[in-house]
Amino acid sequence: ASEKYADTVIWSLVFLELTQPNTSSNANTLISGDSRGIVSIWDVSTGTCESEISVENGIGDIFALAPCFVEGIPTVFVGSANGGVGLMQKASSGKWVTHRSRVIHSGDVRGMVFSKKRNLVFSGGNDSSLTYFAPARFLQQDPVVRLFPCTSPALSHQTHVNAETKTIMGHTNNEINFWKVSDPIQAPQTPPQMI
Repeated sequence: ASEKYADTVIWSLVFLELTQPNTSSNANTLISGDSRGIVSIWDVSTGTCESEISVENGIGDIFALAPCFVEGIPTVFVGSANGGVGLMQKASSGKWVTHRSRVIHSGDVRGMVFSKKRNLVFSGGNDSSLTYFAPARFLQQDPVVRLFPCTSPALSHQTHVNAETKTIMGHTNNEINFWKVSDPIQAPQTPPQMI
């Protein structure tokens, strides 16, 4: 590897088979997102990098990519380390155009996927949330639907006594306590007298 790319980490890869209009030929395109915050467009048939693009407001590593078609236009959604999700589309000129990203997560966007059946893009971040949105409405700033993980029902406070070992165990949702029960102190047979 050259000095320029020595510390670059590729975090995400997607492959697009794009049928050229009015032809039967396909352009095999590989798209990568990396630790420089750059999205690279690769021509698989020639093994060359066609372009390197940074997405506006997409700050930090590019951890996730989700390819789809929006109204017939090849599109890739880009998830970055600042919680931003950006949009890239292939223009009729053949060049990829980026659109301003929106901050959807409060931390890294770690995964993205397009559901063709539902026509939705789903993203997951290290903020423990999942979001989804309609790709065609993304640029109109439509709100995203945010899902948060459900919490398990709280455990009731429980106590267990073991008479044989003279121990008591009590637990709550986030801690367990053990107590050792000592032998009872024997009370004196005759009450103390006052002097």
